[in-house]
Amino acid sequence: MVETKKDLILLLNKLKRCSSDALVRDILKIILVNKKHQDKIFSTVKGVGLKKENENKINNVIESLKNIPYVHVKNGGSVIYYKTRSLGCEHCINDLGCTLRITTQCNRNCFFCFADNSPITVKSKPEIFLLKNTIRRRLKEIEFKSFAISGGEPFLYPEAVFKMLEYVNGFGEGRIYTRIYTNGDLINEDILKRLGKLGLNEIRYSIKPLEDPDISLLKASKKYISKVLIEMPVLPNSESFMKNLICKLDEIGIDGINLLELFFNGYHIDDFTKRKYKVDLDRKGIRKIYDAKPIYEYPIYGSRILCLRLIKYFADVKAGIFINFCSQETKQLQYDKKIQRAAIKSKPVHSSITDKNTHEILAIYSNIKNAENKLLHRGIKNFYIRKNKGKIQRMETSVKYLKHFLGKDYLLVKIYRDPSCAYDVDFELLNIKQERQINRNVHKLIAGFIDYAI
Repeated sequence: MVETKKDLILLLNKLKRCSSDALVRDILKIILVNKKHQDKIFSTVKGVGLKKENENKINNVIESLKNIPYVHVKNGGSVIYYKTRSLGCEHCINDLGCTLRITTQCNRNCFFCFADNSPITVKSKPEIFLLKNTIRRRLKEIEFKSFAISGGEPFLYPEAVFKMLEYVNGFGEGRIYTRIYTNGDLINEDILKRLGKLGLNEIRYSIKPLEDPDISLLKASKKYISKVLIEMPVLPNSESFMKNLICKLDEIGIDGINLLELFFNGYHIDDFTKRKYKVDLDRKGIRKIYDAKPIYEYPIYGSRILCLRLIKYFADVKAGIFINFCSQETKQLQYDKKIQRAAIKSKPVHSSITDKNTHEILAIYSNIKNAENKLLHRGIKNFYIRKNKGKIQRMETSVKYLKHFLGKDYLLVKIYRDPSCAYDVDFELLNIKQERQINRNVHKLIAGFIDYAI
C-alpha cells in the first residue's frame, strides 16, 4: 500500500521506465481506487475531528478486568463481558447470524442511529417476498444459527415481524435463536403475547441515553419472552446516568445489557459537533482499520473507556445483571469472519489466502507465452491468462511459482484481491525492468494520473 505522497512519487518515477502499459494501468487503478476510498473516509470524519484515546489507559483498565471474578476478557480484549452474554452475540461475532432490516423508517430520530432514519412522511410497507429472499440468500452463504429483526423501528409494521418469525420457525424447527431490536414505543401486551406464542427467544430494547426506561414495559416483556435485554450506545460523560440506569435494570430483573461503543457513521453530523464529540482514531488507525473495508462506524472518543469502567464497577459490586461490551474491535471480529468465509469460497485455484483474507496472486506482464510454456513444461496448469478486448494483459498464477521467474526477463507483481468485491486492492512490485526508452502509452497514463490525482 502506498502510504505517503513521497512514496507515490517514487513509485511513479519507477513506473515511468516500465515497458508494460497493462502493468502500469493495473497499478494506477489500484492506487486510484484506494485514494478515492481514503478521501471519502477522511471527508466523512473531518467534520467531527479526531482525538485518540490514550491506549495505556485503556489497557490498564482491561488488565484490571482480567483479575475480577466472572469478567471474561477474550480475543486480546476484543470480547469483554461480565457473567455471560446473549447467544445471539456469540453467533454474531462468529458471523453465524442473519439480521433482517424490516424497514429503515422509525418513529424516532436518534442522532446516534446506524440508519439514516429521517422522519416518516409516508409509510412504506415492507415487501414480504423481498424479505424472504434476503433470508434465502443468507442461507446460501451459511446455515445461520441466529435470526434477528431490526430497523428502523420494526414494529411500525408488526405483521411483517410476525410473518418473518413464522417463516424462520418454519424451516428452523426451533434450532434458530430469534431476537428483535426495538425502541419499544409501539409495543403493547397483545404484541408481546403473540411474540411469546411465536417462540421469540430474546427482545432487545433500545433506551435513548439520558431518558428513563419504561419499567412497566420491561416487566410485561418478562412475562412472555425468555430473555429481555437493553442495548444502547454509551455517551461520553454519562457515567452517573448509566450507573443509575443499570441499577434500575438490575432491580427489576432484566437479563442483561449490551453496552455499545458510540459510533459516528456520517449521519447527523451537527449533533456530534454540537456535543463536541471526536472520532477516537488517528490517521494511521483509520488507514489500518478501514483501508480494505467498506466505510463503517467510527468510534467516538470517551465511549470505550466508560464502557470498560462500567463493567468494572458492576463486577466489583457483584451486580445480578450481565453486561456485554460491543466495541469496534468486537465488530471487527465479525467482519473478519465474514471476509474469511468469502475468501475461502471465492478463492481462485491459482491464488493463496493472506492473513488479511485477501487473495494473493503472482501477475506476470511480459514474455507471457514463454512463462506459460515454462509452467506447462513442469506439468503446472493452475494459471489464468487475463485478457481485455481479446488482448492478453497478464498471466495470473500462484506465488509459490515465483522462483521460476524471479531475476529473469519477466515483469512480476504480487497482486492482492479483495474476495468480497473481486477488486485488486494492493500490490507489491517484484521484478520491474527499467527500460531506457520511455513507452509513450505509459508516459500518457502517468501524466494523466498526476493531473487527476495529485
